[in-house]
Amino acid sequence: MKRIAILLSILALAGCKETSEEKTEQQIEREEQQEEAVVEVIKKRECFRFGSNDDTIQMDLEIKDTMASGKLFYNFSEKDDNYGAFRGILKNDTLKANYTFTSEGKTSVRSIAFLKTGDGLIPGYGEMVERDGKMVFANESSLDFDENSILKRVNCE
Repeated sequence: MKRIAILLSILALAGCKETSEEKTEQQIEREEQQEEAVVEVIKKRECFRFGSNDDTIQMDLEIKDTMASGKLFYNFSEKDDNYGAFRGILKNDTLKANYTFTSEGKTSVRSIAFLKTGDGLIPGYGEMVERDGKMVFANESSLDFDENSILKRVNCE
């Protein structure tokens, strides 16, 4: 009788272990699906364009959580084109980043800022100073956002 009780106890424990492992695998699968869903929400790619007369600004923006990166192209009449990549932070409705670009065969770095609105992105301008080999805004709190050159959302190609 004692042997039967011990045998039943062992079988019961083994059965609990299998159920526990199955739940763990199901939980892991569920967690992975939830993580994938969160990543889909966090990752976002948007494209923007401004065009007026002979001036063009184009941006390909990727947002992951609060990190922003992408490509940016400026083509202003009677000025040299510049094309490059940026990396920065999107905080509330303001994108601030370092833009590494090439113009006239020379690579440079400067600060950029854009205000995100329902219509698109408004570029920010302000006094620039050179610091550590790059051009940065002298005072970020006094940026002027030019609503006359808003980059409108377009389809990404």
